[in-house]
Amino acid sequence: MKNPFTETSGDNISAKMSSVQLEETMKSNLCAKAEEESDGLITSTINGKMYRHKLNPDQLFHCSETGIKFQVKSTATIEYELEYGADYKRQIEENGYEIVGPLFKINVVSGAVSAVYLPHYLCLEDLGGDKSLIKCVHFKDGKMSLQTPDKIEPSNIMLENPTFSCVAPLMIRSHFWKLRKKYTPIHGKVLLYFRVVCPEVSACKLYRIHLYLIPRGQPQIKKLDKLKKEFGFKRVDKPPQTRNSLNTKTDYTIDGGRDVDLSDKILKLKIHDDLEKYPYIEVNVKGDATEILLSLKEKDNLIWNGKLTEGDLRELTFQCIQQKGNFLPKESFLIKHRQVLISEVTKVELVLDHLLAEKLLTGEEYDFVLSKQTSQEQMRALYGCVKSWGDDDQIKLYKILKITNGPLIRKLKKLSYSAENI
Repeated sequence: MKNPFTETSGDNISAKMSSVQLEETMKSNLCAKAEEESDGLITSTINGKMYRHKLNPDQLFHCSETGIKFQVKSTATIEYELEYGADYKRQIEENGYEIVGPLFKINVVSGAVSAVYLPHYLCLEDLGGDKSLIKCVHFKDGKMSLQTPDKIEPSNIMLENPTFSCVAPLMIRSHFWKLRKKYTPIHGKVLLYFRVVCPEVSACKLYRIHLYLIPRGQPQIKKLDKLKKEFGFKRVDKPPQTRNSLNTKTDYTIDGGRDVDLSDKILKLKIHDDLEKYPYIEVNVKGDATEILLSLKEKDNLIWNGKLTEGDLRELTFQCIQQKGNFLPKESFLIKHRQVLISEVTKVELVLDHLLAEKLLTGEEYDFVLSKQTSQEQMRALYGCVKSWGDDDQIKLYKILKITNGPLIRKLKKLSYSAENI
């Protein structure tokens, strides 16, 4: 009988797995299934870095942004934020513990909380059922104290009638290492972010992927999505789950074949409180590639694998070009389409108003360009100013053209994309 875990659907990479690995995979899948179950999923109201909710009783509320859950006795207003204090982490590690979930600073503005569920990343099956290793840490006035959870679930630890300060789930690190001689087992996931470098020039075109290895349940994934989007990246929709649990502070090997250029072949799994601090591997593949195969291994054990087909690459390229915040800002775009932009850009005065507000044009330059009689003459005069600008200023002009002459810019982008794929 074919081993169902030797090949991921849609992928051609396969690996043999021992009965032990198969058992671990099945355990991780059970944990993953349990983790996905939740009630009362809500999107947080955020004031700066602070999350704020008004909650009603008799329901378990689950924050979609951070994974924390609350149950209240009566109508209550709760404020909380993710705490990124290095001093807290240092105290935790110096006392022989390892933080295994986000650190929250919580304040009950009104009402009472009957239970709080703090998210954790642990694979409970690989702990051998010894839940006594798991604690909750409290920080108040800079001092650290521990509390035994009232209940431990596959993705949360629960405290009844809690008192709040800075709180987080912990595991007794030194004891576990002594017993099992391995690092802390957690559920992990792989995130892929894709962009196209220089899509308008075939000789320079590259597919660039940033590969992240993070704990499953890491809060604020949307924050990372937004950050990557600002640099032209789009998250790839591929199954992120790893085949079995991962170990913290462990080296994982990335492989992409001979034609793939990797910034590094080793990625160490670390737990960070801030997503922006997570390391990643940069993968570069020439733009004429018809597929991209990636795999992640711990020694000889296949942990994760994924494949981008030719269809995926075409679709992602088009989506990246269309994605708001992604752009073709290089000088070549303005030069390549100079004639069309001069002849077809309308609302030139509005373009000039934006440029003046951005301080890209002086008052004299603004008056000089605006003094021209036709929009074509105005655009030629504007090009005379643009030729001395750097890349950043040209990017701003490109964005202004997208705002003021969106249909024209979209048409030119589609033409460029079609020409590259004929």
